[in-house]
Amino acid sequence: MIFRYEEKKFILSIDAETDGLWGKPFCIGAVVYEVGRNSYTTFGLKEIDSFCFKSDSLLMDKWTWNNVHPQLSDVPEIKEEELFVRFAEFYKKYFESEIIWHMGHVVEAYLFRILVEKKLLGQFEAPYCPIEISEMLRAAGEKPDSVDDYLKRKGIEISGNTHNPLYDARAAAAAYNHLRFCSN
Repeated sequence: MIFRYEEKKFILSIDAETDGLWGKPFCIGAVVYEVGRNSYTTFGLKEIDSFCFKSDSLLMDKWTWNNVHPQLSDVPEIKEEELFVRFAEFYKKYFESEIIWHMGHVVEAYLFRILVEKKLLGQFEAPYCPIEISEMLRAAGEKPDSVDDYLKRKGIEISGNTHNPLYDARAAAAAYNHLRFCSN
């Protein structure tokens, strides 16, 4: 008997930036892709929705200020609480999607813990079995901590910059799609 995981209608790729590796999320990006026979573009997935905002919170971590903050100049700024509320509302539209993230055990998992603690999401609305792109990379014999290295080696270009969560979400989705269908 063969068991097959039910394919979802959407893929939701999520990325967040935090004030220090173990700090509070202050910028969130997410991209939604349609899944289906006619939804694929020449290479990749058909993007149908996105989310990207940063909070007005003061950054305390020097590395974050020097390396992440400069990549976020074009990201709209809103109040911290509004960031969490608006992302929870966006996420709820797609929470039954296939959820993916890259190295989400620290940052994105903490984001969802905050959303549940704030009662913006119910405990069964947060991702239960997200797909971890770093483990897909490791299983394919690739360096697990860099989606960018993988995409570069495979000749896949995504516009934007690392540490911009919208770029990072798109890059994770491109790696996921390539690893699923073209990794040989």
